Amino acid sequence: MFRFTKKEEMILLVIIVTLILGSGIIGVKYLKGEEKKEGFVVDEAKTQQSIAKVLAKKDNGKKELTSKNEKSEKILVQIGGAVEQPGVYKLKRGSRVYQLIEKAEGATDEADLDRINLVVELKDGEKVIIPTKARAGFNKGATLQSKSNFETSTKTNNKININTASKKELQKLYRIGPALAERIIKYRNQHGDFSQLKELKKVSGIGKKTFQRNKEQLTL
Repeated sequence: MFRFTKKEEMILLVIIVTLILGSGIIGVKYLKGEEKKEGFVVDEAKTQQSIAKVLAKKDNGKKELTSKNEKSEKILVQIGGAVEQPGVYKLKRGSRVYQLIEKAEGATDEADLDRINLVVELKDGEKVIIPTKARAGFNKGATLQSKSNFETSTKTNNKININTASKKELQKLYRIGPALAERIIKYRNQHGDFSQLKELKKVSGIGKKTFQRNKEQLTL
C-alpha cells in the first residue's frame, strides 16, 4: 500500500489549504464585483431619471415661454360702422386697419374708406369706426380719423348738424339743456355718426315730442 512520508503529507496539506484559501478569495472578489456591478446599474438608472426630469423641465419652460410670446404678439381690437361683421377681433401685433376690415368680412357698399387711413398700425384695446358715405362731418368715435380731414360746417342752411355740433350748439335746440347735449355727444362718440335723424330718439331723454319739435332744424 502506498504511503506518504510526513514531509509529503505536510506539502500536500499546504497545497490543499492554499487551494481552499485561493478559492475563497476568488469567490469573495467575484461577489464584490457583482455588488459593484449591480450598484453601478442602479446609479445609471437614477442618473437617467434625473436627466429625464431636467429635460422635461426644460421643455416645459420652452412651452411656457412660447405661450407667453404668442400672447404678447396678439392684440384685441373692436371695429364697428360700415363693415359686414362688426365686433371684437384678435390680430397679430403690428396689424393695420385694412387687415382689421378684412377680418370683419370686408367693408359694406356704403363705407367711405377715403375718410380713414387704411395703413395705420392698430393698438391693443383700440376701437375703429368705419364711416359711411351718407354720413357727413367728423366722426369723433373713429379713433383713426383726424379733424383736419373733415372741414364741413356744423351748420348747413341754418340747420344744426347733429354729427358735428358742439355742446353749446346743441343747446340751441328745443328743450336740449347741458345734460342732454352731453348725452347726445356721448352717444355719438360710442356709436359713431348718426345715419338717420330719427336715430336721435335713441338718446336717453329725447322723446317723440322733442324730436318732432327739433326735426326741421336738424341735418346730417
